[in-house]
Amino acid sequence: MRTGRSRRAEGIPAWRSRPFGTTRDVCIAMSKAARAPRALLLLLSAAFAAAPTWARAETHPAQASGWQGFDSAEGGFRVLLPAEPQVVRSTRRTVLGSIQEVRFATALADTEMAVELRDLPRIAVLLLSSAGILNRARDALLEAAGGRLIDADDAPRGGHPARSLRYEIGGSPPRRETALLVLLENRLYIALATWPVSSEGGADAARFLDSFEIRSP
Repeated sequence: MRTGRSRRAEGIPAWRSRPFGTTRDVCIAMSKAARAPRALLLLLSAAFAAAPTWARAETHPAQASGWQGFDSAEGGFRVLLPAEPQVVRSTRRTVLGSIQEVRFATALADTEMAVELRDLPRIAVLLLSSAGILNRARDALLEAAGGRLIDADDAPRGGHPARSLRYEIGGSPPRRETALLVLLENRLYIALATWPVSSEGGADAARFLDSFEIRSP
């Protein structure tokens, strides 16, 4: 039987009488959720399409190369390189926060090799799954390079979600590039190797990429 007393009179806070919020609150929440994937897509596109123009790493002649393991405490990875890499750091601001970038690069004859780290804003891993982030990053990378896809796969690397792809880039001379993308929490690792189609750089690229591994945190 109703007593006629209001919920406020019963000592129940007003906000508890609207457990799902007002219609306006719901609309705002739905609008933010709808914009989140688009904002993240813009962030990932910016991470590649607007990437800084990296200077070409110092080239080492093939006959003078001495492949050695390179361990990066800063980056938390290990990889085989023909020479000590040059390290460049940068920060990029996006609508979802800053992207911290570090690039380790070297070159052997006409084959360029680099490992790039991109620390995405942590909100990115809350808005999309690992597969979603990697797929969008892969597509943005291919689009930014203007590449023609040759093959790709989504096999994990060292137990971490990953994507790899091989594509051809037009120009004179045309070049071939192989990329490995690995995601660890909000850090995106990108190992890249590129060489002229007419050269035999594919063997060095494969040696470099096959050796890449993320160290246990």
